[in-house]
Amino acid sequence: MEEGEDLELLFTMTDYLPYVFKDQVASDYFENLIDFSTKNLIDKDPHFSIAALHMVYMGAAYNYLYGLYRLSPKRFDSILIGFHHMIPRDVGIRSWQDFSLIHESSIFDFFRHVGLKETDIKELKAPVKARNDLVHSNGMYVVDTEAFVSASKSMLRCIGKIENACFPGVKKLFFRFVRSEKVDLYDTEDAIDYLRTYFFAEYAVSKRAVSSLSEISFSEYPDRKNSKKFFDALKWARRDLVTE
Repeated sequence: MEEGEDLELLFTMTDYLPYVFKDQVASDYFENLIDFSTKNLIDKDPHFSIAALHMVYMGAAYNYLYGLYRLSPKRFDSILIGFHHMIPRDVGIRSWQDFSLIHESSIFDFFRHVGLKETDIKELKAPVKARNDLVHSNGMYVVDTEAFVSASKSMLRCIGKIENACFPGVKKLFFRFVRSEKVDLYDTEDAIDYLRTYFFAEYAVSKRAVSSLSEISFSEYPDRKNSKKFFDALKWARRDLVTE
């Protein structure tokens, strides 16, 4: 293991969290998990660092599912059949946290919605079993930092597959947003603020997705009055991510 690889992998996981959180509670929640995991790595105690990173992994997955739900609520409701005793139809999905009501392993079956195959789903579930072995009173305690590196690489492979499968939906959602917005935006800064509030936060758009959206050619944009401002705003957001 290269020096600092463990911390680098930990912070890479944050690329798959929302670029902007809808509320401060969620932002603080994930920041605390990352801080806890970091502290344990620095203290050479990777056991609970893995457990905290797993919570980040699951939270990222829930946020991707929330974005898919917002893309097509009626269609998504059809794949919730069998889970309405946990998320009743009359209540619906109000936030990413609602997905935590469903068994962690089962939640990954929902990603069939974006074309992931059985072998992919099985891989996505593997970190759940590993985490279960880690936090039960079974006498096992991880002291080798290499175990954190292995676990984090596994989770990053999984969340990367989810990101790739979900991005076409995010792109579709973004262009739907661009076509529908008729508000008067004065400049790029105004467009940045508007995107942060009404698109990034509202639809739990990941940092990776923001970066990918910024790479879309302007020729693909619909002919709308705010298209160029949104295009420039995404370029700014990408620079912001690079300098974090």
